[in-house]
Amino acid sequence: MSDKIFITLFIFFIMPLIILAQAPDPAKLSYNRAIQFAVDGDFSLARSAFQETLGIDSLYIPAKLNLTVIDDVDSLKIDKTAALHYFRAIELGNRDSLSAKIEQLDKAIQGSPDFGLAYNERGISWAKIMEYEEAIANYDQAILYLPESPEIYFNKALSCDNIEKFTDAQSAYLKFLEYTPQDYLWYIIYARKRIHEINQLNAQE
Repeated sequence: MSDKIFITLFIFFIMPLIILAQAPDPAKLSYNRAIQFAVDGDFSLARSAFQETLGIDSLYIPAKLNLTVIDDVDSLKIDKTAALHYFRAIELGNRDSLSAKIEQLDKAIQGSPDFGLAYNERGISWAKIMEYEEAIANYDQAILYLPESPEIYFNKALSCDNIEKFTDAQSAYLKFLEYTPQDYLWYIIYARKRIHEINQLNAQE
């Protein structure tokens, strides 16, 4: 290939793809702004920014979940100080400061022991460092307080899968499918695939 042809291909085909890949994600920018408002204690602005995020991407699950935290503070289900620790934990997690994130979640749970999403986030943190048993224990606590949250069942299923607790994984995937909205299409496809694969494994034993 001549240099001129390569340069032409790069300018017209490759360069636009690079620029697109580097372009800021509007939903992520809106979400990060919401988290910062929440960390600053301005839950009214945080609510508006989370709603804006969902207006851009209705399947932006962290925005959906964190909006419920603000709802729970407003309805006095969760202590505001506990929620502040929770949102600080989210911010720390976004910077991969997982030990500091877990410390903040510990404080959030001390302030509101029935804070289901704090247990879920702590489970996510443990899973990221491959401490899957700890992660599962936290997901189980989260499920006690949020028994119809499909996202938590999905998280639990992934951790069970990672340590080959396939029966527990299958049960969690089935609970996920029981409660999940139909617009979680790719998650649904994945859960059904894993259930089928686990059934095949069981049949071979």
